[in-house]
Amino acid sequence: MDTPLQKYYHQRVQNIFNSLHNFELSGSEPSLHDVRVELKKLRAVIRFLRQVYHRQTLKRAARQVNHIFQTAGEIRTYQILQEWLKRWEVPAIEQQFFSEGRVHYLTENFNQKSTDFKADIKEAIDQLTPYVQGTNSILCEQYLLSLQAEIESLLHRHAPATEWHELRKLMKQWLYANNWIEDAAKSEKLLSTYAFYNKLQEAIGQWHDIMMVQEMFERKQLHLSDDVEVQKDLSIGKEKMHQQLKQKQKWVIELIEQSMNAPSTNLHHQGNHITNGNGVH
Repeated sequence: MDTPLQKYYHQRVQNIFNSLHNFELSGSEPSLHDVRVELKKLRAVIRFLRQVYHRQTLKRAARQVNHIFQTAGEIRTYQILQEWLKRWEVPAIEQQFFSEGRVHYLTENFNQKSTDFKADIKEAIDQLTPYVQGTNSILCEQYLLSLQAEIESLLHRHAPATEWHELRKLMKQWLYANNWIEDAAKSEKLLSTYAFYNKLQEAIGQWHDIMMVQEMFERKQLHLSDDVEVQKDLSIGKEKMHQQLKQKQKWVIELIEQSMNAPSTNLHHQGNHITNGNGVH
C-alpha cells in the first residue's frame, strides 16, 4: 500500500503532464496556473528529499524542475503586472513598457520548448521515484516538525518585511508537507494551524505581488521617460501602489501579531502519529 508521500508524488507526476498538455492547447492563464501549482508541489517533494538525503544526489532533478518553473514564472509575472496595470488604469505605461505582446511572446516561447520540458521532467521523475518509494513516513513527520519550528521562530520574533517572503516559502512547504502524513493523525488543533498559515501566506503573497510590480517599474526606469502621459500614469500608479502596499503590510503585521496572542501551535506526537492537515492547492 502506498504511503501518503507516494500517493501525493504519483498524483503530481500525472497532473504535471496533463497541465502542460492543457497549456499547449490553450495558452490560458488558468492552465499556466495549473502548471505552476503542480511544479511547486513537485519542488516541495524535491526540497524534502534533498534535506533527508545527500543534497548533491538530487541536484540535477532540482535544477531541471526549477528551470521549467522559473520559465513559467516569467509569464506569470507579466500576467500579474497586466492585472495591476489594468486595475490602476495606467494605459500609457501598459502600452509603452508592458504590452500584452510580451505575454504572447513568452507563452509561444514556452510552448516551443514543451517537448524538451517534458523530457526533462521525465528524467527528473526517473531519478526521484526510487527515493520517494524508499522514504519512511516517520521522516515526513520529523520534517513537518522541523518546518514548524522554523516558522514559529520567525513568528515569535516578529519577522520583518525583509523576511516575509522566506516565511511564506516555509509556510507553503509546511502546507504541502501536511499531505505526506497519515490521515489518521489529523487533529482540530493542526487544522486550525493550517488555516492560519494558509491565510498568512496568502496575505504575504498579495503584498509580494505589489512589491514585484514596484521593482519592475524601477527596473524600466519609468521616471526617465519624456512622455507626459507616462509621467501622469506613473504618478497615479505610485499613489495607488503606495496605498495598496500600506494596506497589505498592515494586514500581514496584524496576522503576525495574532499568532503572538494565540496558544502555541507546536505539533505534538500522539502515540505514534503526528497531527496533520489537508493539502493546499
